[in-house]
Formats: sequence, structure tokens, C-alpha cells
Amino acid sequence: MKKYYLLISALALLVTGCASSKPDLFKNAVYKEKVLLAAKNYKDLIASLKEELAKKDDPQKRIKLAGYYYQSGDYESTLYYLAPLLDGQKYPEAMFLQAKTLQTIGKKDEALAILEKLLQKSPKMAEAHNLKGIIYAEKKDFKQAKQSFLEAKSLFLKDPIINTNLAMLEILSANYPQAIAYLMPLYARGHKSEKIINNLVLALAKNKDFNAAVEIVQKENLSNSPRNFVRNLYALRMNLDKKN
Repeated sequence: MKKYYLLISALALLVTGCASSKPDLFKNAVYKEKVLLAAKNYKDLIASLKEELAKKDDPQKRIKLAGYYYQSGDYESTLYYLAPLLDGQKYPEAMFLQAKTLQTIGKKDEALAILEKLLQKSPKMAEAHNLKGIIYAEKKDFKQAKQSFLEAKSLFLKDPIINTNLAMLEILSANYPQAIAYLMPLYARGHKSEKIINNLVLALAKNKDFNAAVEIVQKENLSNSPRNFVRNLYALRMNLDKKN
């Protein structure tokens, strides 16, 4: 598995207590942005920000623009609009987005070099340690990956992100009880993303905790034939293990 759970923020509409009438709501820039974000309408988000930046350049808005390009999958434009902010390393958020973009397009060593510089400047940026761990995991350097993930955890990165990444490392290292120890408490607390559930079922199956795996498959409606699902998953992973 080459892709790992990257640091990604959830989008939500918030009640702001605005007293204006409905026809005026969309004139509110903050409200408009939230609506467009919820709809993942990056085309209009990009167009709106570029209009603002054309009137007056602003570093934070430029970083936000680059972020929208990243979310839309336009990585060349992401790096292009970040470029003016990277000289002098004044903007950690810009450096982080640059590293994340480089990692996404497969330039792992370049991304690591940026992260090393970033962490010298901002050693307590948990997201940067997490991304560093992801890249090391992709390079199959699990020792360095775990060290980076644990550093991110010590800096209070959100549990669903960091514990999922740590669990994936344990799965790849065939340490299934530890993977379960990371994932089961998340699941019990109501964190039920597809990644968490799939990794937990996989770890349980690999650990031969078949009844627990089947129970989760049934509860989450993952298959019409839970026992066959778990059995096939266990066999598939065993076959992959034998090939490696």
C-alpha cells in the first residue's frame, strides 16, 4: 500500500448567527466560501480568490489559493502560486503545502528536504512530522516513519489521523495486535471512516480474531456474506505476504 492517510481537514457549514436576510447571505464572503467549500466548487473558489489577489496580493490568500489548486488536482499551479512565498522561508504553511504537493507528485526526496528545513524553523508543526512519516513509510523506511509519527502524536495531532497511520505501519510490519490497539479505541469512540474500519477489519483478520472482524463487517454492512468477506480478506493478504 503506497498511499497513507494524509493530513486532510473536514469541511462543514457553521451557524454564524448572522442577522441579515436570506437574499443577502451570499454577499457575505465568509458564508459564500463555506458554501463553495462544502460543494467542493474549487473553480469558483479559485476565481473568487484570484479576483481579490489581482486587486491586492496577500500571502495568506495566496496560500489559500494554492491550497484550492491542490485540492482540485492542479499541482503545477499549486507550486506556481506558492513560489513567491518560498524565498526566505517566512511562511511555514507555504513550505508545508509545497512539501505535500511534491510528495503527491512522487518527488519524495525533494519533499523530505523541504520538510527538514521547515522543521528546523517550526519544530512543533505536528502536520509536518506526520507528512514526513508518510513519506518515509512510502519509502519503506518504517523505523524513520514510526519515529516521525510518534513525534507528531507527542505534538497532539488528532487521534484519527496519527493512530491510523501508526496502525498502518504495524500492519505492514505484521504487528497486528498493536495495530488493533491503535484502531479499536478509535472505532469504539465513534470514529468510523472507511480507512479506520477497513484497516481494523484487516488487522483483526490477520490476527485471526475472526469473530470480532465478522461482527464489525456485519455492523457496518460491509458485505452480504461477512464470514466469506473476512475469510477472503485473510487469504488475499496471506497471498500478498507470501509474494513479498
